Amino acid sequence: MHFRKKLTFQPRNYSSKLRKVSEKQAVKFVTELYRAGVDIAVFEQPVWMFDIEGLKYVRWNSPFPVAADESARTKFDVLRLIKEEAVDYVNIKLMKSGISDALAIVEMARSANLRLMIGCMAESSLGVNQSVYFALGTGTFDFYNPDSLRTLKPRVLEVNVWWECHSIKRVNSSRNFLSKKKWSCR
Repeated sequence: MHFRKKLTFQPRNYSSKLRKVSEKQAVKFVTELYRAGVDIAVFEQPVWMFDIEGLKYVRWNSPFPVAADESARTKFDVLRLIKEEAVDYVNIKLMKSGISDALAIVEMARSANLRLMIGCMAESSLGVNQSVYFALGTGTFDFYNPDSLRTLKPRVLEVNVWWECHSIKRVNSSRNFLSKKKWSCR
C-alpha cells in the first residue's frame, strides 16, 4: 500500500538557510519533493519576507500552493500580495497583525479568493486559544498551525461563561489556572 501524508511544509523547520533561498532554489527544492512523492498541502514562506516578486515566481512555478507568512504582517502587506497575485494562502497570526487587521485580512482574502491558515508566534496557550476562537468564529481557515513553544499545558483551555447578564465576574476557584473556570453574574 502506498501512503502519502498531507502536510504543511515550512522551510525554516528544516534549515535556517532555506529562509533566504532564491526563488529558483525554492522551486527546484519543492519540485524535487514533488517528484519524490511528498505531498505538501502548503509551501509556506519559501523566500525572504520582503521578496514579493520571489513569492510570485514560486507561486506560478511550484506544484503546490504557496503561502505568505512573514510577508503578511499587516492588511497593507496582504493588499500588496493580492495585487501582485503572489500567493495562494495567507497565514494570519493574531500576535503579528492584531485582531482588527486580522479581520480586515479575512475579508480581503475572501474577496480575492485567497485561502487562509492561522498560526501563532511565541504566545502561551491563552493566546493560542484566542487564535482558535478567531478561526472558529470566522469559519474561513483551511489550516491551523498551533506550534507555539510557550504553550502552558498541552490541552485546550476550557472556559464556561454564562451570558444572562451584562457584567460577569470569576467565581473564586482554588484549582489550577488552566482548569475549567466558572463565571457568574455580579
